[in-house]
Amino acid sequence: MGGVLNDLVINDLAFPVSQIPRSTTKINDLRTIQFKNKSKTEQIKLAVYRPNDFHRMEGKKTIIYCHGNCEDVFLLNDLMKEYAEEFGQMVVSFDWCGYGESSGKPSEHTLLLSIEAVYEYIAQQYDLQPQQIIVWGRSIGTVAAIHLGTKYPVKVICQSPPASAFDAIWEEYKMPFNQLKSFERIKKVQGHITVIHGTADGVVPIRNGLKLVKIYSGWDLDTIQKSLKNAFEGVDVMRFGGLTYYQIEDGGHNDLESQFRDQLMFCVKE
Repeated sequence: MGGVLNDLVINDLAFPVSQIPRSTTKINDLRTIQFKNKSKTEQIKLAVYRPNDFHRMEGKKTIIYCHGNCEDVFLLNDLMKEYAEEFGQMVVSFDWCGYGESSGKPSEHTLLLSIEAVYEYIAQQYDLQPQQIIVWGRSIGTVAAIHLGTKYPVKVICQSPPASAFDAIWEEYKMPFNQLKSFERIKKVQGHITVIHGTADGVVPIRNGLKLVKIYSGWDLDTIQKSLKNAFEGVDVMRFGGLTYYQIEDGGHNDLESQFRDQLMFCVKE
């Protein structure tokens, strides 16, 4: 009973769908895909963006963008257009269950099922190999990105990731029934993984990104901090095997795309 109640509380906090303003934004290429969720067939929406000079897929990579918990594809329409132009690549964003016009109820389970369905659709539709796909998660979207990275050797980008639901709230905890446990999946990621975190993140504190790096590398925090080198104005970096970690000085949780755009683009593009 405690586990079920805990799941309900975490779902309400992690997936505050009712707080997202409904948008009437028109998306030019909005598609519907389906997947099985136990006995149900869920329908989720994905939005596809191509740069203006985009002619063919050959030699190009595709970005699957997994948004945060207070966003949907309609609110992100302009940003995704900008990213498609910025990177010269096709960008796909999606709403998992319960978000936007997607069916079902939001939960960690349906989030993971949704990213798997989006990946399978994009890979099959455009005949893409895993190495041609970049999965970019922001905030809770990093849970989906890391999960997919454990299944396929895609490149994973984690922007402001929670190490788990409890880690996002508490520095220390002993309670059971934790969820969104990316710290348990991080070492199973098959391809390259980039972790990006702002030092002034007040929503998902930087200790979360550092915990993921610590578990992946096996280094202690002191070693990680000593290994950081300046790579760009306001950006420090450290590398370990298939992981690259960037710290954006004074960056918060919801301002990297605006006030720290140059720094964020440097981290993603490098």
